[in-house]
Amino acid sequence: MVNISKLRDDHLRLFIILRQLGAVIERREPPPRLHLSALRHELSAILIAHLEDEDLHLYPRLLGSTVADIAATARTFSDEMGGLADD
Repeated sequence: MVNISKLRDDHLRLFIILRQLGAVIERREPPPRLHLSALRHELSAILIAHLEDEDLHLYPRLLGSTVADIAATARTFSDEMGGLADD
């Protein structure tokens, strides 16, 4: 079953992590390795899980829509982004 709230929460969490990484990059001095490593790990874990959820739950459901525009958009997204979690 598709959990839209979780997918939206993932987007927010990813945005927050990306902002944190951006702030780290803007500093004149390199960040502590553990801090940077933790941010990268969190980003990777959330992104991979999110992409898997889309591939396994969201796209199949939308592809089965009786609304042609929804199914067509889902096909486009699935063709362009499907399988990214594996990469």
